[in-house]
Amino acid sequence: MTAIIQCLRVWRHYLLGATFIVKTDNIATSYFQSQKKLSPKQARWQDFLAEFDYVLEYDYAGCMDSRKSTSGYIFLLAGGVVSWRSGKQSLTATSTMEAEFVSCFEATSHGVWMKSFISGLKVVDSISRPLKIFCYNSAAVFMAKNNKSGSRSKHIDINYLAIRERVKAKTVVIEHISTELMIADHLTKGMPP
Repeated sequence: MTAIIQCLRVWRHYLLGATFIVKTDNIATSYFQSQKKLSPKQARWQDFLAEFDYVLEYDYAGCMDSRKSTSGYIFLLAGGVVSWRSGKQSLTATSTMEAEFVSCFEATSHGVWMKSFISGLKVVDSISRPLKIFCYNSAAVFMAKNNKSGSRSKHIDINYLAIRERVKAKTVVIEHISTELMIADHLTKGMPP
């Protein structure tokens, strides 16, 4: 198992977009889990697998036909991209805050699943650190962190408000980031003709 982790760490930049299957007999995995005290090397691997963040981006009313916004996010594990998505949102957002809030919801939903998946591999006991979502719309960050709705946000579907519960339960932490540092920006912009 350690060889697999090491290979993924070294080759992660070359494997973007590739599909591959890892087969193991789970002996290494069970040994790694059964250790009462981890060696410094094992502890680093455990930390490597435990570190993951999301960066998300949106493009308000980007589709000229439907006027739906485009969401995009990048999932980082130990500094390397392991998952990403770019696609049209299912609803027509009436504001940039709503478009970003929906992007936050989509990213947290995928992030919670990813966290569960990584924990299910049983390479690490659990991932105690909350997911970190970076968002550059301060109104969406405020809305996710607070239980207040204004006249412009009362219409947002209750499904998307589940993000507040995740923030309250400390499963997810949403942080503001400047647009200059946003690495997911290219996922929502069209290619020039």
